[in-house]
Amino acid sequence: MGIFLQPYLQENVGLPVMTYVVSNVKELPQKGAKIVAQLKENVEATIIENTNYYYKITFTDENGIQREGYVAKRNLKLIEESETEEDSLPEK
Repeated sequence: MGIFLQPYLQENVGLPVMTYVVSNVKELPQKGAKIVAQLKENVEATIIENTNYYYKITFTDENGIQREGYVAKRNLKLIEESETEEDSLPEK
């Protein structure tokens, strides 16, 4: 059974994400886990692990220190290759 779950759980690992709401960063991927940091809106991070309801991310905090922890998936959005459609439209 693990063979079938492995590719699904690896999905999105290594992709950049951005917070779109203030988000708590937790020590473990579970409700009630210790909060180790808080991310403001529009902070970029990279997914390093995918769990059921949380992504483990790595990010640089406001002091320039590289940190990691778990953030609820619903608080993050994947950063698309082209940020907006306007960037890819030719100028008139």
